[in-house]
Amino acid sequence: MRNLFRAVGRFFLIVSPSVFLIGCTDPVNPEFQIAKGLVYIDAFASNAPGSSYVQIYISDQVYGRNTITFQGGAQVRFIRSGGGEVITLQETEDRYVPPTDFVIATDEAWELDVILADGRHYVSESETAVPVVEIGEVKVDYDPELVFVGDYNKRVPGHRISVSYDDPGDQENYYLWQFRS
Repeated sequence: MRNLFRAVGRFFLIVSPSVFLIGCTDPVNPEFQIAKGLVYIDAFASNAPGSSYVQIYISDQVYGRNTITFQGGAQVRFIRSGGGEVITLQETEDRYVPPTDFVIATDEAWELDVILADGRHYVSESETAVPVVEIGEVKVDYDPELVFVGDYNKRVPGHRISVSYDDPGDQENYYLWQFRS
């Protein structure tokens, strides 16, 4: 399921389907200044068991570089709107996770409730899960000179991944590609 939580205040919530999707876009390296002390909350609730999580970070600058630091000690819950079901997430090394059998279903509405260790409290708006858009084709191409990396002062290899799908034209959908290695 995707589009379950919205940006609230100075934190950001993103939810995606059990398979993360990418459209016909090229990645762009953002150029911006990050203010110190901003709270970032990255939340995923999914219809695939074991894939939902929440990460909480605080922005900072260390030795002139923008950084984010994981914030432990928070109380984190998914709350089912209307039904009142409360799922408490447990802290791991770098994220908060619900029980491994937790899943959301199409047309269910959920909220995210976070209380940081310092007492700051954040609650998302209620969002209803929409049907997953099926993947049509996945294409992977290896490029020995995919992107220029300034730290190495040369082009480095990588993979370009594209996904096609039949996106309903009458719906407003958002997709996120995420990779963790």
